[in-house]
Amino acid sequence: MRIRIGILASLMLASTLGAAAAGPASAATPAAPSEQKVSLLYALSGSSATMTLLPGSGDRYAFTLRGADAQTVWFSDRPVRLSGTLPTSELVETWPRFGFVADPPNVAITLHDPAGSAETIVAVMRKPTFRAGVLRATMQVLTNERAGSLTGNLAVHGDHHDANGIPARLGSVSVFIDDVLCLPRFTAGREPGSLVALPVRPQDCADV
Repeated sequence: MRIRIGILASLMLASTLGAAAAGPASAATPAAPSEQKVSLLYALSGSSATMTLLPGSGDRYAFTLRGADAQTVWFSDRPVRLSGTLPTSELVETWPRFGFVADPPNVAITLHDPAGSAETIVAVMRKPTFRAGVLRATMQVLTNERAGSLTGNLAVHGDHHDANGIPARLGSVSVFIDDVLCLPRFTAGREPGSLVALPVRPQDCADV
């Protein structure tokens, strides 16, 4: 299990990428796929969620996200600036090929309330399933006693909740999955000399 810097500023921008989610975006700085790997992040949301503490565990929860997006947005940080979508079912089915079984990813779970405010929980995500619009996973919440091990932007959010203070029922929720190194593939764009990123595949990626 890893604890590392997350690009949380980029994560928070994912909720504004709805228009980009309709299809892959052009690369701002085109690069041949054999020359440059990029770090991709994944984002999806749902209409409601529950987090139930697992028996005998102080920090592991059964997480259920209902009304989950059928398409998961993926995007890269600058300078490459790629974005696109991947079926959520495919992301879950190919989870081991992303390296996430041996080294589960950190995730940021953002809770939205009707007043428009948001709060973020940082956790380690394991054993996801997706069926009929419902995403289920085990989440190990990173709380106060482990906040000292976090660095960068994630450290700001690691101590927002103690493990016993997370509400069982949550409203609108966004889930951001930490970065994965991928080797993007391109096809010719409409403009002469331009390139467009093709949809990401698990075989193009290796866990950071």
